[in-house]
Amino acid sequence: MESSAPDGRSGRAMLRSAWRAFKSLQMGIFLLCLVGLACVYGTVIFGANARLGDNAIPLAKARVFNAWWFFILLAVFFGQFVISTWHVTRMSLSIWWKRDFSRSRGYLTMAGPGRASVAVPGGPETVERLLAGRFTRAHREGNRFFAHSGLRQRIGPTIIHAGIVVILVAGLVRFLLYQAGYIVSDGRFIATEGETTSIIYLPKFDDAAMSPENSQAVQLPVEITVLDFDEVFHPNSRNPAYYSSLLEVRDPRTGVVEVIKLDMNHSARIAGFEFHQASYVKLPIGQTWRVNYDVRDARTGERIAVTDASPETRVQVGDEDLFLEVDGELPGLGWRLFTGANPRTPIETGTLLARSEARRLTFALQEFYPQFAFAAGTGAYSLSNEPLDPALEVEVFVNGTSIGRTLLFQDDEKQQIVPPLLEDVEIRLADIHVRQAGEHWDFEGLDWRNPALAFFEFEVRRRGGEFEVLGTRMAAFNVPSDPMDLPAVVATQEPPPGARFAVYPLGRTERHTTVLSVVREPVVPWYVLGAGLMTFGAMLTFSGRYRAFHGMWDEEEGRLHFALVPRFGREPDPAEFAALLAELEGTAPTAREESESLEVAAR
Repeated sequence: MESSAPDGRSGRAMLRSAWRAFKSLQMGIFLLCLVGLACVYGTVIFGANARLGDNAIPLAKARVFNAWWFFILLAVFFGQFVISTWHVTRMSLSIWWKRDFSRSRGYLTMAGPGRASVAVPGGPETVERLLAGRFTRAHREGNRFFAHSGLRQRIGPTIIHAGIVVILVAGLVRFLLYQAGYIVSDGRFIATEGETTSIIYLPKFDDAAMSPENSQAVQLPVEITVLDFDEVFHPNSRNPAYYSSLLEVRDPRTGVVEVIKLDMNHSARIAGFEFHQASYVKLPIGQTWRVNYDVRDARTGERIAVTDASPETRVQVGDEDLFLEVDGELPGLGWRLFTGANPRTPIETGTLLARSEARRLTFALQEFYPQFAFAAGTGAYSLSNEPLDPALEVEVFVNGTSIGRTLLFQDDEKQQIVPPLLEDVEIRLADIHVRQAGEHWDFEGLDWRNPALAFFEFEVRRRGGEFEVLGTRMAAFNVPSDPMDLPAVVATQEPPPGARFAVYPLGRTERHTTVLSVVREPVVPWYVLGAGLMTFGAMLTFSGRYRAFHGMWDEEEGRLHFALVPRFGREPDPAEFAALLAELEGTAPTAREESESLEVAAR
């Protein structure tokens, strides 16, 4: 029993030493260095490793920043930081009520800057009055004095520490949420204009980049329709300067519909996830299409905006509080305009009008193939002289400028295979005629390389859900031939009397697939709060100078011994010390008297 006491005291002494070491500033710096080294390790070995490609950042998150050992390191650093800075925090929180009369006579009379002994006319009462006018807080206890200014400078470090604590807590909470599967940092939403979906894609494995193999579909509680996509290019460039997606979010449980415009600089919160613009894909016109519509003021003819839409899909008209819904792309079909304030009842309805057309379309005959065939080595040729599968090669001109050659088939199915030279118009070989003296001839035995009065009938048709025949033309086959005008594409139509708006279809345009990144990081606002607190604390810390006045009135000598003490590590301001000394000696106006004289002068 007698030998156990020293061992117990020794054990307690070791624990006290370990506790002092743990809460010391040196331990805090050591742990901070470990956190920094771990961050460098994750960034350099994984995050910035070009050999890992798209898997670099996912590997960095999985192996380091979301790893259990990094969580433990942050937890230890958090505990040590709070313990080691508690005394600073406690001092800052009590700085307004601080009363420090502990300075001895030797401390006040020792040699050094900011110290003096001075006879004060009026005695201790004058000292008390002068301190109250010059310092933020002044206190007296018998013949001892304490006053201080620049209190916000002392609170600043505590606010910085609070910001660090908020960031550390947010990091620890994020790790727990990540382990519970709540955190989403690399999801995708993919939908084409006019398409409605409630699916997002999340990675199956966190240590690999998103890919078709590493993705899983997750159902959202809402339905999202991509109403429209818009892009603006840099001048003289095809690089986008701005692009945005117009989304309609519908909650099927409540029927509530919300329209959101999501661009490169703004995100949207939908069903608990944050959606951000990631990229987009243009789809070829031949595969899938949208139609441009010219919306104008019917009374003035002024264009409001050109917007693209799909049938039955409501889109915003430019940046106006107008939303257009169309039934199709051909003149004569219906349209409706709504406002954001009343999305259910249209403010006006009408029919699509044929736009005025400035293009002059002409063509020149080049070659005729009675039975068309094609071979890689020889190109186009005819299998026989019989018009079993006729095709005509023509050169097409727009306003006198050639836009290329194309093949015209009498068979509609084959014609659809040929890439169109014009987006909204097709020239079709409708029929073949052979005439002599006003009578039709038989094709049998006719030499198509030297035909006798052969005529070809062409149709000019607008592309749409169904073709619309805009006009026909009969032309003689004569190679070479002069360019021949085709019928006007459309005729001008005016809006009906009393209409406020007029809508003209402008033809098909590109359709876009919107790709949005999907994240769920609920702790991000706390990171922002922590960073804001640290910034605010730094501003307070460096926005002023803290200084404290310690004084003692000597009754026997009739003098005041005092010290003007700035924050540790700084020297007192000579000008401020000289002004204070002059006030105490009665050779200079007090701070209160200076303020009153300035007010009088201003009046």
